[in-house]
Amino acid sequence: MSETSTRLGEGDLLARASRSQLLDVVECSPRAVAVHDKQAWLGLFAEGGVVEDPVGTPTCRKGAFTLRSPRGDDDLGCFYDTFIAPNRVRFAIERDLVVGSDVMRDAVLHIDMASGLHVEVPAHLLYQLTEEAGEIRVARMAAHWEAGPLRASILAAGLAGYRNFVTSGLRMLRTQGLRYALDYQRGTGEGMGEMGHAALQIFADTLNTGKGEAVAALFATPDSPIGFPAGQSIPARSLIERVGEKAELEVSKLRSSGWTCSCSFELRRDGREQAGVALFDFDPQSRRVVAAHFYFEE
Repeated sequence: MSETSTRLGEGDLLARASRSQLLDVVECSPRAVAVHDKQAWLGLFAEGGVVEDPVGTPTCRKGAFTLRSPRGDDDLGCFYDTFIAPNRVRFAIERDLVVGSDVMRDAVLHIDMASGLHVEVPAHLLYQLTEEAGEIRVARMAAHWEAGPLRASILAAGLAGYRNFVTSGLRMLRTQGLRYALDYQRGTGEGMGEMGHAALQIFADTLNTGKGEAVAALFATPDSPIGFPAGQSIPARSLIERVGEKAELEVSKLRSSGWTCSCSFELRRDGREQAGVALFDFDPQSRRVVAAHFYFEE
């Protein structure tokens, strides 16, 4: 059995896998990162599996060779060499949420950079799992965190921070090329930003009024899909009916990553409390919400 996946036998593995088994698969990623085991980390991903880190920047796909010739590393290997190999990364997990075949991790990344700087990055990490060759592997890892605050904390270190930008920039050019570097920088600068933070707070405040029409008006259309929970889609106009008119929602840890914004949330309804992570997808032209996904465990 592979060290980076869990073999469960023949058939629909994901449907039969327990919560702990799915978490074991996902936990293989920080374990491999901690000991800098590149092959173990790459082996966690299915063929064609992608990493978006952060969401909004170019995807790196296993088995694709858009950055180098087929004689070298694939795009996912280049990602490892750029962002993982030179740094020490510790994952502090605040909450794990398993919803269907998705695992959402509410986390803080503690990163010791090659330059000697230490940074902390609040993040929401989504692992979407699949079955391949009788094992469970990662089809997509989407990291939701903000580049702006990270950049500011690095620059606050003065000369050491500027030195870090130079060395990391040169490393990216060497491993992934000029086109990727330019697209990456563009991706970290585009998106909803602070406007996304405000939109998520407005959503929470509006939901707390219990008015279904007002909630639906925040979306691109009243039929915009809301995964509540993720994977079980209802139209935006039906959300209040689902949660109840007296529901109370609080949002925190607001992150804008490209055109998707994420938040941690606490929802009180029907005498019970639910905690989780929500993702909101925005249209780049209208800046309206086109879809939302709520990750929580019943």
